Amino acid sequence: MLGAVRIGSRSTAASLGQMVELTVWPRSRWNHLMPQHVSQFAVTVREYDEALAFYVEKLGFEKVEDTDLGGGKRWVRVRPPGSGASILLAKAVGDRQLASVGNQTGGRVFVFLETDDFWRDYNALVARGVSFVRPPTDEPYGTVAVFEDLYGNTFDLIGRRISRTHPAAEELVTRLGLAPHPEGGFYRETWRSPVRVDGHPGGSRAASTAIYFLLPAGTFSALHRVSSDEVWHHYDGDAVDLHLLDEAAGSHEVVCLGRDVAGGQLAQYVVPAGTWQAAVPRGDRFALCGCTVAPGFEFADFEMPGRAELLARLPRHADVVTRLTRH
Repeated sequence: MLGAVRIGSRSTAASLGQMVELTVWPRSRWNHLMPQHVSQFAVTVREYDEALAFYVEKLGFEKVEDTDLGGGKRWVRVRPPGSGASILLAKAVGDRQLASVGNQTGGRVFVFLETDDFWRDYNALVARGVSFVRPPTDEPYGTVAVFEDLYGNTFDLIGRRISRTHPAAEELVTRLGLAPHPEGGFYRETWRSPVRVDGHPGGSRAASTAIYFLLPAGTFSALHRVSSDEVWHHYDGDAVDLHLLDEAAGSHEVVCLGRDVAGGQLAQYVVPAGTWQAAVPRGDRFALCGCTVAPGFEFADFEMPGRAELLARLPRHADVVTRLTRH
C-alpha cells in the first residue's frame, strides 16, 4: 500500500503556498528499489600521519587513498583487509571537533571488527603493541576482546561462533550414536579391553579403551589431561590442531592431524600421560577422530581445571589457556 505525504512551504515574498507531494514507499518496496550499503564513515583525528601510521602499521588496515586537497586538508581512507567499507581519517578543526577525538561515540564501542580467525588477529595485534582494555572472553555469539586506537576509541575484535553444526557432522553424530563430551565435541566408547592391568596410579585398569571423537567446526576440546598415554587417530573431515602443553618443561607444541600426509599432517599421534592437551578443528565442517588410551580410560583419571587454575599453573601460555578454556 502506498502513502503520500504533502509538505507545504509558504513564500515570504508572495505569501503563496507551495505544495510538494512526497511518495512514501513501504519498507518492502525500499529493499527492491533502493539497495543500500555503508561505503565509509569518518573518525576525527589529531594529525593525518600519526593516525594513518596506527591504522596501517598497528592494525594492519589497507591504505585506500591519501589525496592532498590543498590548504592542509587531505582525503585519507583506510579499511580492514577484505572489507568494502572504509574509514575516513578526518583531521579535527576547532574546539568542538578536537573534543571528539578519542570520544567518537561517547564512551561506547566505536567499531565492531569481525575476523575469520580471532586468535590469529588477536596475537598479531598484541605483538604490534595494540592496547587491549578487555581480555578475550567467550560470549554466546563468539570470542571477543576490546582494544583502543591511539586516541582511546574502542574496538570490539570479534570471532563469530559458527551457530549451526554442519549437516554431515549431525549425520555422523546420529549414525555413530555419539553423545556430548565434557571437554567439548561428541564421543562414544567403542571398545574396552576385558584384560585388567595393575601399576596405574589409580589402581587396576582395563588394558586399553577406544572411542570415536567428533569436533564440529567452531568448537574445541578444552584443555585437559589424563593419566595414561593417549593415541589420536584421524578418520574423516577437516584437519585438527592438537595443542600440547608440558607443565614441567613449560613448552607448547602444536601437532596437526589430518589426511594430507604428504603435506605434513599426521594420521596418528601419541599424547604422553599427564600432558595438557586440547584440540581445535580447522575448516568449516568437522573432524572425526579416534582416541585409544592405555591403560584404559576412566573419568576418575580425567582432569579439566578452570581457566583461573590453569593460568596459575601455565603462566607462560596465558594466551593458549584463555583461548582453550571455557570458564
